[in-house]
Amino acid sequence: MDTHILGSWLQIAQPVIGSPWGQVDLRELASKETPASVLGPVGWLLKADANTTWANWYVDGLVDRAAYIYDEKRKFAELYKTVKGALAAEHGSTPKDELTKLATAISVIAWEEIRLRREIYRGRISLRQKKELWYGSGAHPRCYLCGYRFSSIAKNKFLQLSGGSVTHSPGVNLVDFVRPRGKHATDLFPQVDHVRPVANGGATSVENLRLACGWCNRHKSSHTQIYDAPSAYTGLYRHGVLGVINIPRPLWIIRIVKMRGRCEHRSGCTATLDNSELFVAPRRVTGSINPTNCAIYCNEHDPWREQRFVGLALYQRSFAKYPIPRTFSLASSL
Repeated sequence: MDTHILGSWLQIAQPVIGSPWGQVDLRELASKETPASVLGPVGWLLKADANTTWANWYVDGLVDRAAYIYDEKRKFAELYKTVKGALAAEHGSTPKDELTKLATAISVIAWEEIRLRREIYRGRISLRQKKELWYGSGAHPRCYLCGYRFSSIAKNKFLQLSGGSVTHSPGVNLVDFVRPRGKHATDLFPQVDHVRPVANGGATSVENLRLACGWCNRHKSSHTQIYDAPSAYTGLYRHGVLGVINIPRPLWIIRIVKMRGRCEHRSGCTATLDNSELFVAPRRVTGSINPTNCAIYCNEHDPWREQRFVGLALYQRSFAKYPIPRTFSLASSL
């Protein structure tokens, strides 16, 4: 790591962090490449999600896809003509054959999204589909987003093998204070998630369906990128041993755990989402968990293994969402 480059970059970033409405400072920061050490090990994911967002904005800036999604009389030829016209106005000096090639490529991308969204229909998940998902997920089905292994109680409920209503998650006395699965009754029961959200044209077919725990499914929702979540932390947790901790956005956890998909312990641990539940902890223990300072561990290698799980009642007393109420004490609840 070149500390000189990092220090110079932070000096430029500092005025923007303090006052993000100064155009001169913003332009100077935008002109500098972000040091790799700032983005951390998942810098590739942060860049990819940002580029995906920009690509979608660019395409929508050429042609408003909504007009075609909700008016099925409009055809590809009209879309292509609009895209090519917008490109020609912006890149008039570009050779016609290159312009035609680019317009075709962009139109195909735009039309595929239009086609999928025209077909949106959240079909009811049948018992047959549930069985196909469950029995097709190996001997011990897990949440595909975090690796949590579903219990026999959860299986019976999911496959309608036992009656009764869900009153609380099966066997939950403790919750992970970073990822408080079990706070709600349905958190540890399997649910059917659309990998590509229905809102984005995802089909209700087995190919696009996965088993997810209730916590992951609820917080993933229709999100597909890490930037779909606000950049601020969720809240504060006052831990009796670790002290006051910023709690990361659930979507940050879900996205990074899924895309890394393995324990990152330096031993070369073989734990993955297919065989283990995975947890997040800060890469630098002095810092808070965020997309640039997030490490993935299995239970065995979790540096917070002894401190992670707390009683549900203690969690509820010790967590506060931002903005922190004046009545919330930072003193330990233990």
